Amino acid sequence: MHLFVISSAQTMREKYDLNFQNVTLCRRAWLSSGNSIFLVDTTNINENKPAFKLYYNSRARDKNMQCNLSRMILLPKVDQPKECEISIISKDNVIHDLYFRLTLFDQNEKEISTKAIRINSKQWEKKSIVLPLAKAKAIRISINYLGDSANDQSIWLDRIAIKIDGNDITSQNYFSKKKEDSLEVVHSLKKRYIVPLAFDNDSTLLKKIGAIRQKKIIGLGESTHGSSSIQLANYQFIKNLILNQNCRLILMEMPMDNTLMMDLYVLGKIPESYQNQIISHLKPSICGYRNLITFLNWLRSYNEHSVTKVHLLGVDNPKYPELYLFEYHLTILGKQKGKFYLKKIADEKYEEILTHAQLDTVLKTKLGYKSYELYLLFLKEVIANQKSNVEPLANRDLNMSNKVQNLVKLFLKSDEIAAIYAHSGHITSLPEMDSYLNTDPSLGFYLRKIYKDQYFSISFQIGEGTYSQDECSMNGKIVSDRLLYPPAYSFEYAGLATGLNYFYYPSKYLGDAILSYGKISRGSRYADLYRFSSLKKRFDAYVFIKESKPIEEVESFPIIYNMDFFASRRKAMNDVLNEIDN
Repeated sequence: MHLFVISSAQTMREKYDLNFQNVTLCRRAWLSSGNSIFLVDTTNINENKPAFKLYYNSRARDKNMQCNLSRMILLPKVDQPKECEISIISKDNVIHDLYFRLTLFDQNEKEISTKAIRINSKQWEKKSIVLPLAKAKAIRISINYLGDSANDQSIWLDRIAIKIDGNDITSQNYFSKKKEDSLEVVHSLKKRYIVPLAFDNDSTLLKKIGAIRQKKIIGLGESTHGSSSIQLANYQFIKNLILNQNCRLILMEMPMDNTLMMDLYVLGKIPESYQNQIISHLKPSICGYRNLITFLNWLRSYNEHSVTKVHLLGVDNPKYPELYLFEYHLTILGKQKGKFYLKKIADEKYEEILTHAQLDTVLKTKLGYKSYELYLLFLKEVIANQKSNVEPLANRDLNMSNKVQNLVKLFLKSDEIAAIYAHSGHITSLPEMDSYLNTDPSLGFYLRKIYKDQYFSISFQIGEGTYSQDECSMNGKIVSDRLLYPPAYSFEYAGLATGLNYFYYPSKYLGDAILSYGKISRGSRYADLYRFSSLKKRFDAYVFIKESKPIEEVESFPIIYNMDFFASRRKAMNDVLNEIDN
């Protein structure tokens, strides 16, 4: 076992941006929601520092100004702390209430206490909240404002300071300087519970992991979409579940419309040459296509020799239903036999398509019972979405959980299981708590509620190396980024200390000194990747991969590829329509 000593000159102020200086689009350290515009205001100086300004965005869809800033802070290790005092210096030009709120959480992410004060002031003013720490491990700091449509609404934030038992710790070294604290984290992984793994094992990997057996739903979470190493490990687990645990349904964090043809491909119902079309659809994704195509071909070969088939489908919201449905009917029925469907799809007459399809024995025969029922389910979802005024991303995880239930009922027998492969943020059993307002339940939360102990979740973590990430926002360039060394309170720090390249660890045996794991979401290149979490509550187990490699075949500018690709698909669609009309 390798031992590490904690050493860092980073202060609380620097780590958590308590002076509000990292506020550019790419380097934003605070989580934000609402419709405000923000910037560093060099015309407003307080104590030799420019202020952070939030002001009304008159072009926003919601005509009332909103701003919500949140930051989760992991408390440094202090012997028997009694209370904390957190102050903020601010001023504003608003008439509605501006709130400063603190919430304390214990080791299990359970809220201990919360307190909010009104901080409205026309001049720079310092206001404080004092809370007893009790068994607190973390504090969420929130600034919340709900205003109106007046154009001159502005808020300036100067700095936040933190005191514990009267001692100002804002400028102190964030990490503990005690060697025993570092060793406590290292020893939080017990050698007897570590299950070493090997990447070349596609058939007997799970025999050492008893807890995963007899489960109905296995959630496989990737801590980042941009690691080829995590992808390969997940596909390895899925292969083992298929070969050894009667897994007959693979569900992916992909739009369902994008996977309808993939399912037919792995079932062998369309030619192998169709994989080129699948690749063209996958290219704009940050997840790339090579590892998935390799897995699809493995699954196609497996299904060819298996009596019971394995289906693969996305459970995310449909993105381009008209294009994918057009391609689906064109491939299954051809131009002449599919003429009715192709014309109705172009006009988005989905209810007429559903009515016709329910009586279409030719389509039912070609697809087979289960694929036909899946097709009808998908049409009904498209119709419901067409009638709804709800934003596409609203209720995203709830929608995914409903699809999981429907697909499990359709495809699985009582002794068969499903594997769900998605970002760890969806697989987790707890909703994220970083933001005061944005606490929507996760897919894993719903699945735990529905399937109880028949749902088993695993998060795949990386210790070092590189991964693919957005250079700035999700609509920009994709780059290869290198992981910084993980902090000494994280699962990854303890994982690296083992000296092992690849292992499985059950969360119930984790030591309490581990307070975080890496969570790398899209557009978070400069964010704090190791935020406070209750690892025992979030997942049933973790898989540690020492070195990560990035996705190599991802498009550098996915949004440009997407625009060109779907423009070409629409042109091809119109060409077919013109042909069948003549």
